Amino acid sequence: MDYFTGIFALAIGGISIWMSLRLILLYLKVKKWDQVPSKILSKEVALHPKATTKARHILKVQYAYRYNGVELKGDKVFLVELLGGWQTFMKSAAEEKLQEVPASPKVFVNPADPQQSVVYCKANAWYVVILVMGIFSFLFGVAKMV
Repeated sequence: MDYFTGIFALAIGGISIWMSLRLILLYLKVKKWDQVPSKILSKEVALHPKATTKARHILKVQYAYRYNGVELKGDKVFLVELLGGWQTFMKSAAEEKLQEVPASPKVFVNPADPQQSVVYCKANAWYVVILVMGIFSFLFGVAKMV
């Protein structure tokens, strides 16, 4: 039984470490991107078709920005969207978040690929909490295996 527990803890720890490091490294990378003014073209709260919980509302935001003289459009609001994920909310929380999006936000633009942009680049303490939990789980798994 200890062997199975060890393997399970190693897997959970490894996945947690990998996911949190991806988000932490993305945050550090995006923080260095150029910030440019943008204009919101549209914004609304919508249901995410793949979400299966009560927190299934997302922000659908479209904005335009100019980078190196070229007019571009973007729709990414949160960092996790750059990785292909999404951030869901309960409907009331989504409506509050939508009101927080200013009419002319500064967006972070990837200088290597100006079509890649995001509105918010905020540090999230959960990235570090998940990393620490992953490390403890991984060490627990190693201890169970020896």
